[in-house]
Amino acid sequence: MTPVDLTPEAAAYVRQRGGALTLRHSPRHGCCGGTVALPLAEAVAPRDAPGYSRREIDTGAGPVLLFTAPGLSAHEGPIRIGLDRLLGLAALYVETGASS
Repeated sequence: MTPVDLTPEAAAYVRQRGGALTLRHSPRHGCCGGTVALPLAEAVAPRDAPGYSRREIDTGAGPVLLFTAPGLSAHEGPIRIGLDRLLGLAALYVETGASS
């Protein structure tokens, strides 16, 4: 099982939105027809939850329910989820062992 770590800010953001966190692939398309599936974190439960693995993460300030898409549960290296803020907007970001 892939270790997943949330920053305190990301954990608080997820808990404020109901406590569910979905980690799934998001396809990104290149200019020459190539595609890569990057991990994406969303502070919602997935629509098709039966296909996802489910586990609770203790964040120190309360639990977060993590739903992981098939294929991401065997991801190599740790996954870290943080929160970016800009002009009152907030978005979760994902760092993987491959992106460090």
